[in-house]
Amino acid sequence: MTDKNGAILRLPMWNICLISFALGVAVCELLNIMLKHWIREERPARKRTSFGHYGMPSDHAQISWFMAGYLTLFLLVRLHHVQTSSMILNFWKQLAAAVCCVCAALVSFSRVYLQYHTWWQVVCGGGVGLALAVVWFILVHYVFTPCFPQIVQWRVCELLLICDTTLIPCVMWFEYANIRQEARARQRKLHPSSKSQ
Repeated sequence: MTDKNGAILRLPMWNICLISFALGVAVCELLNIMLKHWIREERPARKRTSFGHYGMPSDHAQISWFMAGYLTLFLLVRLHHVQTSSMILNFWKQLAAAVCCVCAALVSFSRVYLQYHTWWQVVCGGGVGLALAVVWFILVHYVFTPCFPQIVQWRVCELLLICDTTLIPCVMWFEYANIRQEARARQRKLHPSSKSQ
C-alpha cells in the first residue's frame, strides 16, 4: 500500500511465534473456564463481597504460570541457535527465566493475600498452567514450527504481514541492520553527491 506521494505505508508486522503464544494463552483461558464450571468450587468468603464465578482453579495463577513456563522453555530450549553461546548470554537467559517465575509467584501470592482464592485453588491453577505450558511448547516447537514456512506463504498471511522469524537468531538486530541499510540507500538516492562519504 502507498500514500499519495508514493511512499510505502507500513502496516504492523505479525510474528507467527507470537501468534502461537497468544493462541496458547487463549487455550489456557478456555481451559480455566471449563475447569471452573466443571469443579464449581466457591471462592473464600469475604465480607461485603460476592463473586460472579467460581474460584477453582485460580485463573490468574493459571495464566501467569502458563506464561512463565512457556517463556522459560522458550528462553532455555528455543534460543539455542544463537551463534554466541557465552556464559553471559546463558546468565541473561536464566535471569530472565527466573524473573518470569518470580512474577508468576507474586501474582499467585497476591490472589491468596487479597483473599480472592485459597492456597489450594492457586496451587491447582499454577499446576494446570505449568502443565499446559509444557504441552503447548512441545506442540508449537515440534509440530507447528516445521509448518511455519508454508503457513506464512498463504495469501491471508501475506495480506496480514505475518512473518516467520524462527531462523533469525536476533530479530531486533536483524531489523536494525535492514532499516539502517535501507535508510542509507534512500539517503544516497536523495543526495547522490554524498556517495563518497
